[in-house]
Amino acid sequence: MTTDTPAVAPNTAAAQPPDPRDVFRFRGATNESVHSVFMTPLAVHRWQDSDDLNAGLCDLIFNEEARTGDVAAKNVGIWYTDHAFMRRDEEPIRRLRQRAMSMAIAMTKALMKPAEFTYSIDGWANVLRSGQYNNPHIHRRSVWSGVYYVTGNPPAVEGAPNPRVSGQIEFIDPRPGAFYATMPPSAIQRPVMLNPDAGTMILFPSWLMHMVHPYHGPTPRVIVAFNVNVRVQGSGKKAS
Repeated sequence: MTTDTPAVAPNTAAAQPPDPRDVFRFRGATNESVHSVFMTPLAVHRWQDSDDLNAGLCDLIFNEEARTGDVAAKNVGIWYTDHAFMRRDEEPIRRLRQRAMSMAIAMTKALMKPAEFTYSIDGWANVLRSGQYNNPHIHRRSVWSGVYYVTGNPPAVEGAPNPRVSGQIEFIDPRPGAFYATMPPSAIQRPVMLNPDAGTMILFPSWLMHMVHPYHGPTPRVIVAFNVNVRVQGSGKKAS
């Protein structure tokens, strides 16, 4: 008698998941390799020695908020600066800009075809208070986007709705067909939500849809978002 499942030792069937190569073999695949296709890189880095930088950024951001008080349509109640904030010359912004550029340069060199690149950056600060959130969106006209957490994400106050996800950033699966799949949460289909500490920087492709869940912490949640454009030197074309 033949079987289409691999033989296993007694009492070990549930001990270990099957090797993907075995799954491919028993399904008659001619190539036993498992490839990751349509990769979406997401870098998360915790910068050390950030307390002084974060204090300086908070001073600049709260002073700017007191002076302007603008609100964006895509955000619900969130105050934000203009996009020239990241190009200003104050010392905390220069330090933050260097951090953002170093991550973008490293990601570009690691993942893109070898070339001489030129880089440009813009960015803005925003402040969330209780009940505020950011709708799903992408960042256009750039290659990389990022978020630097000036304050982190303080825990929700007692009695707040959905306290587990308060203020968390969620990245939305960019594959349209994934919404129709019935696979349970797994390494290849699961929500991606992050709750970074102060001093953490996230970098991702600008086309990756993301959102911020309603925030219910006791103190303002302060971040700086930024875009980095990358072009092949001398061609005017975006890096790929």
